[in-house]
Amino acid sequence: MINLTDWEKETLKNLNDIDAETSSNSIIKQYHHIENIKTLTLLIAANCKQCEETERHCAQITEITNILLESKNAPKAVHRSINKNLKTIIKHLQSKHGYSLPNQFKEAWMILSIVLLGIFGIAALALTMKWIYPIAGIIIGAIGGYIIGSNHDKKSEKENKIIDWK
Repeated sequence: MINLTDWEKETLKNLNDIDAETSSNSIIKQYHHIENIKTLTLLIAANCKQCEETERHCAQITEITNILLESKNAPKAVHRSINKNLKTIIKHLQSKHGYSLPNQFKEAWMILSIVLLGIFGIAALALTMKWIYPIAGIIIGAIGGYIIGSNHDKKSEKENKIIDWK
C-alpha cells in the first residue's frame, strides 16, 4: 500500500518545482494545469485512503508530474493524455466521494429544465397555437433550473465538496 503522506509531499514538491520553473511563461503554466494537479493531489491524499483505486490514481498523477518535469514543451498527444488522466481522477472523486465541479448542478439543472419545459411549451403550442407557451416554458425552465441547481451547488459548497478547478 502506498504511503499517501510521503507521496503527497513528494508530488507537491515536484509540482512546486515545475510551477517555479514555468512562472515566467504563463501559457505553459496554464496549459499544464499545475494548480489543478495540486488540488487533485490534496484531494486524493485526504479522501482516498481506503479506495481500491488510490494507487492507480497516485501513479497517474506521478506519471503526469514526471512528464512535466522531463519536458516543459511536451507534444499535444501528451497533454491529451494528461487531461484524460485528470478527468478519470475527477470522475472517481465525483462518483465515490461526492465531489462536484463548480456550478455543475446549476448547469445540469438549467439544461434539463429548459428542455423539459420547452417540450411542454411546444406541446401547448401545438394545441393552442400561441407562441407564449414555449417561450414561457424556456424562461421558467431557465429560472427554475438556475434556482434548483444553485441550491445543490450551495449545499456542496457548505459540505466542502467542490473541486477547486481553474
